[in-house]
Amino acid sequence: MNKHKVWKTIAWMSFAASGAMYVIGSNDGHLTELKDLFFIPLPLGYIALVIAGKTAEEASPATASAEESAPEAPAEESTSE
Repeated sequence: MNKHKVWKTIAWMSFAASGAMYVIGSNDGHLTELKDLFFIPLPLGYIALVIAGKTAEEASPATASAEESAPEAPAEESTSE
């Protein structure tokens, strides 16, 4: 698994955890602390998305430069007789 996918997975897991904390804290009277602290995983998710975006940018120029530096095949001329 490459770094981009790992950071993206961490980001979405933290957003899902934050949503789950809010919903569970809203429904259960004994777990209201979860609703009070649902925002705790959000900075981790944001930071993970930023890092995932940077790792995707780093990967894409390398493949683009490899495609640009590849020699082109000469065009074939058709001769009609």
